[in-house]
Formats: sequence, C-alpha cells, structure tokens
Amino acid sequence: MLLPTDTALITGAGRGIGKAIALHLASRGITTLLVSRSKDELHQVRDEIIAGNGKAFAYTCDLTDRDSIQLVTERLLDEHRTISILVNNAGMAKSFKIEETSTEFWDQMLATNVTAPFLFARALVPGMKEAKRGFIVNIASTAALYGFSYGSAYCASKHALLGLSLALEHELKRFGIRVAAIMPGFVKTDVLMHSIENIVKRTGRSLAEAEAELASLNRSGRIIEPQDIAALVLDIITEKIPAERSEIEIQ
Repeated sequence: MLLPTDTALITGAGRGIGKAIALHLASRGITTLLVSRSKDELHQVRDEIIAGNGKAFAYTCDLTDRDSIQLVTERLLDEHRTISILVNNAGMAKSFKIEETSTEFWDQMLATNVTAPFLFARALVPGMKEAKRGFIVNIASTAALYGFSYGSAYCASKHALLGLSLALEHELKRFGIRVAAIMPGFVKTDVLMHSIENIVKRTGRSLAEAEAELASLNRSGRIIEPQDIAALVLDIITEKIPAERSEIEIQ
C-alpha cells in the first residue's frame, strides 16, 4: 500500500532503467529523489517529472566515491528525513578477459554494483526501522545466478549484490522492511546498444541480427524494456508480488 508521504531514492536515475523507475513511481504520487553522476541527465528527468505534476529532486553523486555517497546521504536525510523506498539501480556492465581485468576496474565494478547499495541501505535503514516500514529493491542481473566468459568482475559483483539482498531480507523483515532483488536478462539500455554495436563490428552482422541474437538468450525471446523493470518495482512496493518472493528473475 502506498502512502502519501512515500519518498523513493533511485540511483542511476538519469537514464535507462533508473529513469523508467523514477517516472513510473512519480506517476503514482511518490516523491522521487534522483541520484546519478550526470547532472544534466538528472535535471532532464527531474524536469520531466515536475512537468507531469510530480515531485522530484536531483542529487549528483559519484557512486565509486564513498565520501561522495556519505555527503549525499547526509543531505538527503537532512532534507527529506525518512526515505521509505530505496532502489539501488546504478551499475557498471563491462567485460574483459581475466588477464586484462585491471585492479582499478575490479574496484570500480564492486564499488558501483555492491558497495554503493550497501552504503545507501546502511544509511536509510535506521529511518525505515523507526517507521516500521520500508522497501529496498536492488536491481541485479541474471549474472547473479550464472557466470559467463569475460565477466569475472561483473558476475562477481552481481552475485555479491544478490547475497547482500538475501542477507538484508532475513535481517530486516521483522522490522517491516521488505528487501527484494530483481534479476533481469538483456534490457534495452545504452549499455546493451553498445554491446550490439560491438557484435556488428566483430561479425559484420546487421544491427537487427545482433539484437535478435541477444534477444534469443532471454527466455521470452525478446529484449526486456526498462518499463518492464519499473512495473516490477512498483508491484513490489504495492505488495502485488508476495513478500516471500525476494528473488525475482525476468527474462
């Protein structure tokens, strides 16, 4: 059940899945706190929400920088007090051979995909406990369940995010806080389009052929739309999806 006071913090809200989630939640009257590195993109999303009579606030933050996260969470809690919904959506999704995976890249991948969600959750949980109500939704990936070549850093980070989600679900459910992980297959985002372009360059296939190849790897046979993920987030928050389903795979 949504409350008039519900406020959602969404990371990676400037584009793709994060933008879709922000627009979807705002359309249901939820105040949205948009967090991302790109100021221009965030402001565009904020302005779009406000133009539709929604409430939105934009905050720039480097999710690989712990000090940046601490500063923005302190500001968010000071300005909005209790934040009832946390959607950890921001993530990196690049791949390299293991021998070409630098320590710096590994650190950035885990900082963005695991440490940032942990830090945001740690900062917001006390307020959720006090309110005896809250939702934490982590956008993971089917890479949290499987492994694939050249994805050592990415798969490790998404496995870790799923582990974090399951641990928090067990720890926090007695306080009225629901934690869930959504694990999508291939989603139509800028990252996916970059992958399709790489396939075209390597193989000489057309864009349509490359996209069809990736779509075939999803069980549905199609590329998932960001709006599909946004609808799942809302279903979790409105409890249309039973609380027992803490791991939600979508392909």
